Amino acid sequence: MSKTNFILLTLILSTFAFGQFGQSKDCTYEKDYLGRTVMNCKDGTKGTYDTDYLGRTTYKDNKGTKGTFDKDYLGRTTYKDNKETKATYSTDYLGRTTYEDNKGTKGTFDKDYLGRTIYKDNKGRDCVYETDYLGRKVLKCEDN
Repeated sequence: MSKTNFILLTLILSTFAFGQFGQSKDCTYEKDYLGRTVMNCKDGTKGTYDTDYLGRTTYKDNKGTKGTFDKDYLGRTTYKDNKETKATYSTDYLGRTTYEDNKGTKGTFDKDYLGRTIYKDNKGRDCVYETDYLGRKVLKCEDN
């Protein structure tokens, strides 16, 4: 997997590791002048995704969360942060990305008929990643 694809994948997946749920989160993701991915949400959450000197993707937000994405010995993407969240992203037998954390959340990322990335989990959350008119990724989540 290329470095760009890995960063994009962790960007999409990381939203769920940080509790970016709620009613309608509406977050946008775009690159800043330093090449970092910046997240801005309507609820005031602002986060930055960057690559550290070991090539791992790191996350930091204005609410004090600091986390790191890494690969484990089985090739799965793992996430750990300073707020005791531990999550694993892997691929199931249908080729979908699955998410599981230490708080009991289990979810699946898939594509819908329009080619958008969708996420559904065992807590009733349905989320869609869309691209807005400026080319930014936008996350929209709803609780069922």
